[in-house]
Amino acid sequence: MLSGLAIVLEVIAAPIWPILILIFALCSTFWISIMNINFKVLVQESFPSSLLGRIITINSSIVNCMIPIGSFLGGFIVKNYGARPAIILEGLAQLVTAVFYLIMFLKRKRA
Repeated sequence: MLSGLAIVLEVIAAPIWPILILIFALCSTFWISIMNINFKVLVQESFPSSLLGRIITINSSIVNCMIPIGSFLGGFIVKNYGARPAIILEGLAQLVTAVFYLIMFLKRKRA
């Protein structure tokens, strides 16, 4: 959630204090790294060892297939609406993703 919040704040703070762009970018990168580690652990704990190789391969394939789609959509948004809305949407998408994984984690913890 903090990564998405940092990205949204980059857009808001950029005209006021340009140095905050660097600070928020570093914060965003830090939280994305943590999120990637948590996601890998979630995947490894959610599936049996015998299926783990297949699951990781499928996950990597899906991620790699989404890169050109995301690039196209990002380019479309920037071209038609500007860079600010594109960056805000990226931050909001990360917030939604973080909330989704938080809900999954809390459900799993209760079970």
